[in-house]
Amino acid sequence: MRRFVWFLLGVIVGVAGAAYWARGPLTRLDDVESGVRSLQAQLRSVRGNLARRPANLKDVVVRLQRVANVIDPVDAGSRPGDDGLYVATRPGKIFKVSTTRRAAEPDPVLDISRDVDTQKARAGTGGEAGLLGFAFSSDGNRLYVTYTEEWSEKSPESVKWTLVEFRMRSDVVDLASRRRLLQVRKEKPHHNGGAVRFGPDGYLYTSIGDGWPFGDDLETGQDPDDLLGNIIRIDPRPDGDKPYSIPGDNPFAEGGGRPEIWAFGLRNPWRFSFDRITGDLWIADVGDREHEEIDILEAARGGGRGANLGWSLFEGNEPRGDEQVEPDNYVAPIHTYRRRKPYCAIIGGFLYRGSAIPSLRGAYLYSDYCDGTLRALAINGDNVNDRSLDIEIATPSSFAEDDEGELYVISLQGDVYKITAA
Repeated sequence: MRRFVWFLLGVIVGVAGAAYWARGPLTRLDDVESGVRSLQAQLRSVRGNLARRPANLKDVVVRLQRVANVIDPVDAGSRPGDDGLYVATRPGKIFKVSTTRRAAEPDPVLDISRDVDTQKARAGTGGEAGLLGFAFSSDGNRLYVTYTEEWSEKSPESVKWTLVEFRMRSDVVDLASRRRLLQVRKEKPHHNGGAVRFGPDGYLYTSIGDGWPFGDDLETGQDPDDLLGNIIRIDPRPDGDKPYSIPGDNPFAEGGGRPEIWAFGLRNPWRFSFDRITGDLWIADVGDREHEEIDILEAARGGGRGANLGWSLFEGNEPRGDEQVEPDNYVAPIHTYRRRKPYCAIIGGFLYRGSAIPSLRGAYLYSDYCDGTLRALAINGDNVNDRSLDIEIATPSSFAEDDEGELYVISLQGDVYKITAA
């Protein structure tokens, strides 16, 4: 009997092995990559459980250290293996600046201003079109940029939301390497989202808003067949003649919606970020008339795969209209605040994982475009502690995180600040 069991086990293993090797080298490589990602997710879960100690916000005292000044900055970020900070401006330039010494205005490492449509926005003022966001690949060899470009002269408000890839040649962008990955036509220049991040799974995530200034007139919020109002997740590597690939575990990879969509039901996810330890996805979604909101899609619960954030059935955590039923896979916000003066549009940041401000570690930093107060959010189980850091800047437009986990905040007026201990 024992011999038979061993014989049967050998047959099963042999058949499974033969099937595995018969799948071909590329498919086997996908299996290996999938296994590595699974192992990485388990390790993040363990590290995340150790890292969920809430921040001690009552002891936090911070100040701002100006590190650069550029015209009309909208986004900033780091490049792996590089000690500089890259700052993007709305007209279409990206600069590299030093975070340790002030210098004259640097030369841009990228200038696509001839392609970018800002809808004639004046520097330092409001406006939703232009260069939106950027991110470097994990090896630092590629740069991904989102922006709006002109669509039709007959409809001057219309824009094309665009995602492109460039290769880096040392510290310079190779303009000839430009490769367009995705383009979405929009009737209005509003709610472009445009944040770009690489997730802990190695895939590229980006955001697009619902495309309309007020309400949800295009009815894109609850439509998974439309790319507006979503977090998108792609593999930027080409798939045959297609400019990118669809990860096999995307919620609509096999149908039921656009295969690029990872999470939907968003109004204008201007900024989102990943916790560098847990892999949790934090989203700041700009409200309509009542609420600004912060959402968490926990890596341990699938990272938000197929999550419905509620818009336009919900604004914040309150239903809109007569419909009171929560949609399938609905994820309620972890925090909201009223959209009343002086507040008008949430600016999402990062969960602080640096070492320079120990009492802030584990807190999520964010602000509001009109109010400008830096705020910290600490989560302890079901308790949410929201606290002002008693610092204000004019018209904040984005936050940034460097390789060490230290955070920066930028003002549309031109200043780039590092957040440091007081």
